[in-house]
Amino acid sequence: MDSPLLLAFIVFAGIFLLFFFISLLSDLVIVGVALSTAIAAYFIPEWYPVLFEMLKDTQIPTYLGLAQPDKLDDASRYLVAVMLTVLATLVCIPVLPFSATYRQMLGANKIGRQDEAYIKTLIHMEDKGKS
Repeated sequence: MDSPLLLAFIVFAGIFLLFFFISLLSDLVIVGVALSTAIAAYFIPEWYPVLFEMLKDTQIPTYLGLAQPDKLDDASRYLVAVMLTVLATLVCIPVLPFSATYRQMLGANKIGRQDEAYIKTLIHMEDKGKS
């Protein structure tokens, strides 16, 4: 470990891998939250009575027009599904800046036409050199 070049390379690779894993894990967190929210939405009729019991002392069910657990209607299911979606979105907000998928959707990873043409020219010149 006497080489400073080797040490510098290890530090560089370590930082790169750390940010790669942070990006990967943030995408996995978003997928996990979306999957768990979808599963929770599928089982709304099973856990809706528990939710209603927790909220019955407040005025929230009245304000939102939620049905009684024994008379669960489609409107109440959709309303709870929308509330789940909003909650899941709020949970995902802290990891969005680290998500590779989010950055791709925003166009942060795109290269310009000039850069793309330059890279294609380099590839073309390299292919001619091998022939």
